[in-house]
Amino acid sequence: MLGYEAVRRWARLRPLLRWLDQRRSQTRLTAIVFASRLVPFISFDVVSYAAGLTPLAFWRFAIATLAGVIPIAFVLTYFGEALINIESTGTATLLFLLSSITLIPIAAKWLWGRYRKRRI
Repeated sequence: MLGYEAVRRWARLRPLLRWLDQRRSQTRLTAIVFASRLVPFISFDVVSYAAGLTPLAFWRFAIATLAGVIPIAFVLTYFGEALINIESTGTATLLFLLSSITLIPIAAKWLWGRYRKRRI
């Protein structure tokens, strides 16, 4: 929220920034931040800067970030421990965890698309 007012005045000419300026649901913005923290290949900096341009409350941003970082931190810690104690079962577990980090968001998006098509 620190630069929100300055960017809002500057954004009137730019469509993307106008979109960010519109009043969005706090719950939806929180969910977007949470989901982006779960995906390891999305830059934390980009998400943080984009969230700073929206009217998202700081405490919601902090909770979504914490809740999104904890599962990935656990998985990556387990992943690192499995690399140290490499065994035949550890290797299989390691490959499963690595693939699930990437496949879970992709599968969730695919399932959400199918669900929306059925509703229409």
